[in-house]
Amino acid sequence: MPNDLARLHDLESDGVLSPADAGHAAEVLRRTREPLDHILTQLGLISETALAERFARTQGLDLWTGGLGDGFEHLPDVLNADFIRRERVLPVARDEHGIRVAVVDPARTEGLSGVAFALEAEVHPVIVTASRFAQ
Repeated sequence: MPNDLARLHDLESDGVLSPADAGHAAEVLRRTREPLDHILTQLGLISETALAERFARTQGLDLWTGGLGDGFEHLPDVLNADFIRRERVLPVARDEHGIRVAVVDPARTEGLSGVAFALEAEVHPVIVTASRFAQ
């Protein structure tokens, strides 16, 4: 959560959120411990697309525009579907450099680490909106 509070401060400093909206989001975060992207979009403070674009820009990552099953016909047996849903990470492509993993929030690194460990491969995150991930 401290990282999420710092990111709220950054959103406020950059003029994306007003001080009141950042404060409100921080309070909801403290009470619910919901993912930051969920709080911001459910409160209507930023659209999913704008948030995904910001995550991509600030983290130097790409937005994933391919299909969410590209390169992976089936979820590898070593990855638990509940883990995938909870961490909101999904392997989407494999190439000579490793595995591209669609993530809703790149700051939540536990899911990326879990995929890298389970698949014994280097992972490269790409950003996807929460609604697209849920499809």
